[in-house]
Amino acid sequence: MDPITIQAWADEFEKIAKKKEKKVGLNVPEKLVAGLGGLTGAGIGAQMGTQLAGESLQKDIARTKMRTSPEQMKELASKISPKAKYLVHEGDLSGAMHLPRGGMLPKPFRGIERAQHAKAGIPREMSEAAFREGFTLTPRKAGAHIGAHELGHARFGEKKLGRFVRKLRLPGGLAAGLAAPGMAAFGEEGGTAQKLSPLVGLAGAAPVLGEEAYASLKGYKGMKQTGKYAPAALKAGRRQLMKAWGTYGAKLGIPAVGAPLAIMGLRSALRKRKERLAKQTASETA
Repeated sequence: MDPITIQAWADEFEKIAKKKEKKVGLNVPEKLVAGLGGLTGAGIGAQMGTQLAGESLQKDIARTKMRTSPEQMKELASKISPKAKYLVHEGDLSGAMHLPRGGMLPKPFRGIERAQHAKAGIPREMSEAAFREGFTLTPRKAGAHIGAHELGHARFGEKKLGRFVRKLRLPGGLAAGLAAPGMAAFGEEGGTAQKLSPLVGLAGAAPVLGEEAYASLKGYKGMKQTGKYAPAALKAGRRQLMKAWGTYGAKLGIPAVGAPLAIMGLRSALRKRKERLAKQTASETA
């Protein structure tokens, strides 16, 4: 990708971005994982309960007055992911993303990602190039810690383990999203299957939460290695990255664990009610 082509993409990306208001949110694979808890009524309740917390954190992050320059990204890339291809564009937090080589979803679902990219205002040429080589987008209207975090995602994808973990996102999330509520609903009450159901649910969200944590830690370490950021800036960046991870924990981890726990609680309540009614009936007929 030569600089002229990248600049042309940047111009097109910014034109599209200015025409519409983009919302900050989870990407397609993460929405799939987050939505799995909604397979049960308890999961829907857990998802609704944590949605507000996640949105509140995202709004707080989006209000930051810190900015990122191309020069900063160049320095950060040299420390975090020297091979990364990136673009600094005129946008806000909603335009911060890493498009990994090969995509996030298996090839049969490539159309979903293409549609997601188009909705975000990403030119088709950039989208296709990202599938082939990977690409990082970072906005000027966000702190350098956001760009560093996205470069952390690029670094994650350069590792064999990272690529393997990404492949687990969809199948792992689907399997855990089905298994955890089922274990809680149909396993023996108080038995091993039921006790393990929250951990199974959390395992489904682990690939996403793990990568987000790695990207933040790697990005923060890269900021420190440049030696260009004052302690106050590093502290602010660290705080924002922790809040960002909190949005994923609120939207993915809590519902994944909360759904089976809610089902277990409901089963226990129904059993106790049944026992009370049985005792009441026995006393009345005695």
